[in-house]
Amino acid sequence: EGAGGKKNESVEDMEPVMKTDYDTVWDWTLQNESKPLWLQRPSEVEKEEYDGFFKTTFKEFMDPLAYNHFNVEGTYEFSGIVYIPGMAPFDMQEMQDARNIRLYVNKVFISDKFDE
Repeated sequence: EGAGGKKNESVEDMEPVMKTDYDTVWDWTLQNESKPLWLQRPSEVEKEEYDGFFKTTFKEFMDPLAYNHFNVEGTYEFSGIVYIPGMAPFDMQEMQDARNIRLYVNKVFISDKFDE
């Protein structure tokens, strides 16, 4: 016995300390399964989808007057949708300041600011 009446224990006699190991687990969840409208075939997209996309993207309350969904193949390949709004803006200054053309490359938004 050691000082104070306690028993001296050697390292070999001590019980092992339990240790918790943690593993990192990555769990990916797909948030949006739909393809962008301009990447789909025009024959697969319903008018309601075009109208909803127009209203959401351009913050409009009216359906577009017309739209054209196109795919171009050649030296360069690209897809696009052109909309004609259902109503002209109230103010010509608002029309000049509008940023209604958006450029996406490989599904990534690039810019909506174009001078010419």
